[in-house]
Amino acid sequence: MNKDGNNVLMQKITAETKANEWGWTPDPTTNFGDDRWYNYSISSDVMFEQAEDASKNYVGVGLRYNLACNAQSGYWLQLYENGKWQLLAANSGKANGQIEGFDGTAVHKITVSAEDNIIRAYVDGALVTEFNCTSEPLLGAGRAALFSSYNQNCFDNIEINPSENSDAYITRFDNTDECFKYEGTWEHNTMSSFKNYKRTISKGELDSVLTIEFDGTGVAITGETSGETVLSPVIDGEEQKVCAVYKTGSRGINYRVTGLENGHHTIQLKVAMGSYSVDGMEVIGGEVPLPVATEVAEEEAPAENASDEEVSAETDSEKAGSAVPIAAGAAGVAVIAVGAVVVAKKKKK
Repeated sequence: MNKDGNNVLMQKITAETKANEWGWTPDPTTNFGDDRWYNYSISSDVMFEQAEDASKNYVGVGLRYNLACNAQSGYWLQLYENGKWQLLAANSGKANGQIEGFDGTAVHKITVSAEDNIIRAYVDGALVTEFNCTSEPLLGAGRAALFSSYNQNCFDNIEINPSENSDAYITRFDNTDECFKYEGTWEHNTMSSFKNYKRTISKGELDSVLTIEFDGTGVAITGETSGETVLSPVIDGEEQKVCAVYKTGSRGINYRVTGLENGHHTIQLKVAMGSYSVDGMEVIGGEVPLPVATEVAEEEAPAENASDEEVSAETDSEKAGSAVPIAAGAAGVAVIAVGAVVVAKKKKK
């Protein structure tokens, strides 16, 4: 969309033109990127459409978006046309405030960053809040997102930047992968809700044991839990203090450990009270294989006197010798679209 001579992204759906309700229709949301993104920041210049009620007109940017069916997923900053703001974890408010002298007709820059359990929100470069997630489940890796009310608000200069101080990517495993081993009484559901990673989830009863192996500096176990579970962990053969599991929703982190030496680790989790659900595992550190951009040579224009048959044969030959992996090509498009900085392979020292 061209606005005042500048190309921008405009939210085009209005309350009058939105689709018919199917259960529940959320406000407009666009998510993009890699669901393995973990520690990074997203920022965007935002412009409000002037609304009759500025207190209901908002824009937002977010990260760690991993459950699209909930619309409001991940951590995100919501900014209203009247200068009010709030930081949310999914649909749960964590902080809010009012910017004095806020001009809703001007261009503003909003930013959210995540470094492990520290979430920061900025408006026009000024820090408005810092949320330290220590007393509730942490939201794991996920994509970037743009949010808006049903107004024609605009977004421009969207930037995604990896954290300079911590791992930008995780490596995700499913509970049915070989790095998971189960002892005791477990129920394995491989046709569960779409809200679970790969539609699989495992549930262990009292005294059951989960053993995981991984290479890295930390790990997070995900899975919906009731909040009545207690685990007895053993990390690399050393017993740890028993720990209570927070109540979590789908894909929520229910057990997490960080700060390990970079290398191979084995963790055993014994269900000491209640039951325990396991959906997947997010490994922090270690090597993360990523698509590598492939340079494609520019095609030369055919000679003026070349026949159609000669041009066709030449083109077929070039195609056969210069195939580009689909994954690498798609990644290149994504990087260009959002201005992301992505490395080919990351290895934590």
